[in-house]
Amino acid sequence: MNEAGNAAVSVLVNRAELAWWSALSNTSDKSAFLGAWLALQAGQLPRVRDAVLVLGEPDTGPFEPVAHFPQDGAAAAALYDTVNESLADREVAVTLDGQRLVIAYPVLLAGRLHGVAAFQTAPQPPEPLIQKLRWGVGVLESWLVQRADRGSEQSVERLMTVINSVAKALKEGGSKDVALTLATDLATRLDCDRVSIGFRNDGRARVYALSHSSKFVHNTNLIHAVAEAMDEAIDQNTLICLPQDRDRTLQSRAHQKLGREFGNQSLLTIPFTPDGEAKGAMVFERPDDRPFDAQDIELCQSIVVLVGRILYQRRQQERPFWIRGRDAVLRECGRLFGARYIGRKLLVLALLLVLLFGVAVPGPFRVTATATVQGIIQRSLAAPFDGYVGDAAHRAGDVVKKDEVLATFDTRETELELLRAGNLEVQYRRQAEEAMAQGNSAAAAIAQAQARQASAQIQFYREQIARAALKAPFDGILVSGDLSQQLGEAVKRGQELFKISPMDRYRLWLDVDDREIDDIQVGQTGRVALAAMPDQQIAFTVLRVVPLAQVQEGKSVFRLEARLDGDALPALRPGMEGVGKIDIGRRSYFWIWTHGFVEWFRLKWWDWFQ
Repeated sequence: MNEAGNAAVSVLVNRAELAWWSALSNTSDKSAFLGAWLALQAGQLPRVRDAVLVLGEPDTGPFEPVAHFPQDGAAAAALYDTVNESLADREVAVTLDGQRLVIAYPVLLAGRLHGVAAFQTAPQPPEPLIQKLRWGVGVLESWLVQRADRGSEQSVERLMTVINSVAKALKEGGSKDVALTLATDLATRLDCDRVSIGFRNDGRARVYALSHSSKFVHNTNLIHAVAEAMDEAIDQNTLICLPQDRDRTLQSRAHQKLGREFGNQSLLTIPFTPDGEAKGAMVFERPDDRPFDAQDIELCQSIVVLVGRILYQRRQQERPFWIRGRDAVLRECGRLFGARYIGRKLLVLALLLVLLFGVAVPGPFRVTATATVQGIIQRSLAAPFDGYVGDAAHRAGDVVKKDEVLATFDTRETELELLRAGNLEVQYRRQAEEAMAQGNSAAAAIAQAQARQASAQIQFYREQIARAALKAPFDGILVSGDLSQQLGEAVKRGQELFKISPMDRYRLWLDVDDREIDDIQVGQTGRVALAAMPDQQIAFTVLRVVPLAQVQEGKSVFRLEARLDGDALPALRPGMEGVGKIDIGRRSYFWIWTHGFVEWFRLKWWDWFQ
């Protein structure tokens, strides 16, 4: 979109907002006011899709929708479900799923339920929206209060002053700029010569914003006098108004000094207490001929109650993180060593006891490692010659006895070769006898040599047939090998067909993380719990540390060979896995809990800074 188009959209948006503000100022038209309030409140919240305002007779109802946003749309069913929940509980109701966030905020006045304002937005954290609704609903509550007893145009002006003050306090920008704009606007609207906003830090009030002054020096006499007036009202936790309070028992010496030295004898100072404790104050100064009456004081109180909380919270959010951290620590220390907060004190006491126990009491320190059971002997059975698998009686997992046939090879071709070699031997021997009878010694020698060759072939074929049956060399279990799916397939000489391991002699392999290997020594003992027998813990003794690291699952480990002890050996099988714990010695529980992190930190410190 070109610049002209952007400008046109901006003008339309500004006109719409101006129209809402214009309708908001017309408090005599209920529907226009409520529609404008809902539209402006929706504009204060990010990514609002639709909204509805439901009002009715306090507590009794019936409660009906009086305004929608957008004005030409109808609220979604999810809005009314959350509205009904808020009406029933008289509390804030929140519905959050993967597609929408719905917040329903009740409108309560003097404990009586007047209605609910509900907003549907895109999914987001609900707390900031609830905070803004708390401020915005205050405007609606103020309007309801004023509507209940308004009899003059002055009430309308006062309400507009409060609304505009809240709107300026909620505007974008830094808290200091917002406070300056607000102070200047209040000075103009309330016919004040000067309006000051201050916050209390470390027990002393400090002027934060001064109307009509974008910059001011804190060590001037005026600023000191205003700060002392704020301290005077905050210390007494009440508003101070001159000249009306001259005859009261209140301490007003700082106010009298401010009026006497700087020319404004009509003073009004109102503290604000957003967290139940005075955090600051606002000072209003007028000429001598314009003293503050009861309505002025009430209006200023309404403004300070609303905008004081907003400004304080905005200022708190803008503080540097180290200051927020310091204040949080001081606040928690105050709660810990002050009155109340019994649960917090008990929790800290429990943590101290756990820490003392960890430092003072030693416990067994063990190194954890993944464990695998293997047989001490693993014999491989290979194909004795090139041939074809004829039969497979056993496969991996079978328990076999010594000399039990595991598989056999097809010997039909060998038997035919054996028969052919036998016939050749008979033929050559007959030729040798005939040559001897004829006196042909050379031919006889050749025939005898061929006969011996045929005899050797016969012996070879007989041995090959004898070796065609693959037998177990000892009692054990087949660890690997399954020829039942390879019947008739060709195998090569030396190809591994089975792997067998004895069932009465096992060893344990442990994989220890390289960070723990420095604590391992030959001769240390421990216990292992296997996944197949988690209720039994088998003792073992470390026999050897393989001095070569291996990478497993992205981390370096060292392998340990250990001897299994105990009476659970008959139930073991090669390939069983579990968790082993190696006894290192006794250390304090605090060292056991923290040594991993400490060693990691030492390594990173050396890597980063050394």
